[in-house]
Amino acid sequence: MLELAQFLTSLAGIGIPLGVLLLMSGRVKLKNELDTIVRIVSAFCIAIACYWLAGYSLSSTPSYYGLFGHGPWLFGRDDLMLDNASDLRTLFLYSIPPILVAAALAERGSMLSTNLLVAAVALVGVPLTIHWAWAGQDGADAGQGWLAARGFQDAGGAVVIFACAGFSGLAASLMAGPRKGRFPLLVNRPGGHSPTFHYLGAICIIFGLAMESAGQASHVSRMDEVVFNVVFGAVFAAVACLVVISLWRQKGLATDLINACLAGAIALTAFATETAPANAALAGLFAGTFAIALRRFLATMEIDDPGDLITVSIAGGITGGLVAPFMLARYGDNLLNDMVMQLAGMVAIGVWSFGLVWLASFLMGQWIDLRVSEADEVRGLSRSHLAFESEPDYLITRMFRNPTFSALRSSDKPEELERLTAGLSDRIVKFRNESHRAIDRVQSSLQEAKAGSAMAARMRLADDTLRVKTEDVLLLIEHALSDSFNTGDENQVHGWIVEALDLLMAPCLRDLDQFCRHLPLQVELEELENLVVAASESVSRCAHQVELVRDFGVAQSQSFFARDHRCDLASLFQDQKGRLQVLAEMRNSPIQIDCPLEEGLLVAGDMQAFSRIFTLTAEASFNRLIRKQDHPVRLELREQVSRQTAILECLDTGTSLSSRQIRAITQPLSEDIRLGDIGLSQIMPLILAVRLTEAMGGECFLSSEHGVGTLFKCQFRTLGNQRTQTGKKLHELASDHAA
Repeated sequence: MLELAQFLTSLAGIGIPLGVLLLMSGRVKLKNELDTIVRIVSAFCIAIACYWLAGYSLSSTPSYYGLFGHGPWLFGRDDLMLDNASDLRTLFLYSIPPILVAAALAERGSMLSTNLLVAAVALVGVPLTIHWAWAGQDGADAGQGWLAARGFQDAGGAVVIFACAGFSGLAASLMAGPRKGRFPLLVNRPGGHSPTFHYLGAICIIFGLAMESAGQASHVSRMDEVVFNVVFGAVFAAVACLVVISLWRQKGLATDLINACLAGAIALTAFATETAPANAALAGLFAGTFAIALRRFLATMEIDDPGDLITVSIAGGITGGLVAPFMLARYGDNLLNDMVMQLAGMVAIGVWSFGLVWLASFLMGQWIDLRVSEADEVRGLSRSHLAFESEPDYLITRMFRNPTFSALRSSDKPEELERLTAGLSDRIVKFRNESHRAIDRVQSSLQEAKAGSAMAARMRLADDTLRVKTEDVLLLIEHALSDSFNTGDENQVHGWIVEALDLLMAPCLRDLDQFCRHLPLQVELEELENLVVAASESVSRCAHQVELVRDFGVAQSQSFFARDHRCDLASLFQDQKGRLQVLAEMRNSPIQIDCPLEEGLLVAGDMQAFSRIFTLTAEASFNRLIRKQDHPVRLELREQVSRQTAILECLDTGTSLSSRQIRAITQPLSEDIRLGDIGLSQIMPLILAVRLTEAMGGECFLSSEHGVGTLFKCQFRTLGNQRTQTGKKLHELASDHAA
């Protein structure tokens, strides 16, 4: 009966890798979901194969000075027969560190380098840590691992498996670097697309750990107690999370709660078979608090942890290793020595796991790239590696976007260009023919030759302006369509640009049609001049809108704006004051410009892009001012020294933005947004300003409320204060002179 129960509980250990797969599937972006699933499944398969090839020999054969097994190097366990279900339990635990290494590189790591790192951890990293702590614990005569011989205890794998996995994933994440746009300003935003998958995965991991721990019980009657202890520890870890968040008086992340539960369950695996529920609850409190603090620390240090698995593994493993001497019954006579041995064992396992992955990543970086290109990261790894577009994306795109542009390919570009340019060209030709006839009517009808010549000259000037602006529009359309195919996701961006061009050009085309109908029927000669001038202004506004769309396509192109430039925002803002005031006078709108700094506010990025951001934020505010009693638009640039950021704020009291407009500004390529229903011409400057800010490595915040106003705020990471450095140099020179 005991053997059957141990087999069933060990078989339930499949919930651990399955839970990791579900958790990561919910925490990554939808465009990377299939790639993440393939990575985790591949890591599981590679780990099992490596265990059969060499892992068993290095971990479980007779010990060589307590360092590694010296049995057959290859095919040491050629049958993998079940021995009281220990082999099956070991297989599932053995796969966790390789899986966490693959998860740590999610959404940015290349497939080849990830699999090579997984193989390195499965072949060398995990077997040695298992041998050090587990070999010979059952009193075998073949020798003990050097940690087990000195009293290190970790029967359930909290340190040997999960701490090893956490430090291995930490090294992989450090070498690969954070995901694009993750830091420094997106720390407090939960990632992923499916909280349901995330929580289901965490539940699978917790119960998988509970069943794996129950399989180590010496009697069937004690298995339910072990499961209860693990679940009890996870529950009190969640209680610790709630208490900490309440004491901080801050809005905590929903993911903190589930991370604390996972850390508590992992900590209990080290001693769940030999502890009481009260001790399990105490260990869960420590593990949950440690997990929250460690997550905040990693975020502050800008270390990316895609699924927070690095956090929970390190927190749970270290907590389980530290409290084990207090929880296990056989400890107590020499507690201080036991604690020192536990610390030494955790340090050894952590240094070995971290160092191995760091060295392997460094060596691989000399020949292959550890992460994908920036364009592939933006496009999505499911498409880059597997040429697959997820089904939800496909359905939403077909349901909510214009069917005319849903199946665009590169071969459609000439047809779209011809359609967009032909409609404008035909109307311009008709209008210019009518305007030339109107000029002839003016010259032949006015009695005073001087007045007729002056009016005809003004109409010809407006007609020439119309021709020049039309040429600009045609060139901008061509550039916008061509630039959209240099982006990460060319079909999505191209479809958005085509739809935006159709919407923004529609008012101009309607105006030209109406002007063409009214010119031959107009009797008042002065009105003829007004119609020609109005047509010229309409085409000029159309050119400006098309230019914004073109710039949006350019901003989507990766690496277009160089971030290695240094720009003095304060000095640039002072230079742009005059231009912004002229723009306000042309719009007949008031503006207030504040900047306490004259110079020295250095940020990384292209100067032209920052200048464009200043103009676009002001223009967007002017578009919303419709009443004469509106308060002035306030544009302010300041420095936040505590966070080392430069903040640009633009506040206006014009018409408020709806939630759909705000979502369209921050996520313009979202599939559930119909551009025709959101007033695209009004918010297009803000869409471009947000994209330029993100291209410069900054972050945008937008809030709008009726009767209060609209606040648009940009934040950029500063490179250092030039004024402070100059002051230090002057102080040093003064000190030298005094000496």
